[in-house]
Amino acid sequence: GVLGVDVFSGHVTPPGRPGTMEDVVDHLDYWIRLVGAAHVAIGGDFDGIPQVLDGAEDASCYPAVFAALSRRGHGPEVIESVASLNWLRVLEHAFGDDS
Repeated sequence: GVLGVDVFSGHVTPPGRPGTMEDVVDHLDYWIRLVGAAHVAIGGDFDGIPQVLDGAEDASCYPAVFAALSRRGHGPEVIESVASLNWLRVLEHAFGDDS
């Protein structure tokens, strides 16, 4: 399975505190270190939720998130996994062609 980390303020910050993109990076970094990069992915939740972080209204914020993960020492393999490969692996397992 994959744990999807999104940019919803209510998921990455304590109640009542506005979130930042750094909070998203903190959250991703925490889960990568806790359960391993093969089980974490970024996910948008860009479907009208009310507390999307400023500057994260769409996926155009992802390069900044990935750059921040790189600065924290995560290599390209980890970033590619979190960016897409983990979702693709799970989807292939769930819906792949068994023939």
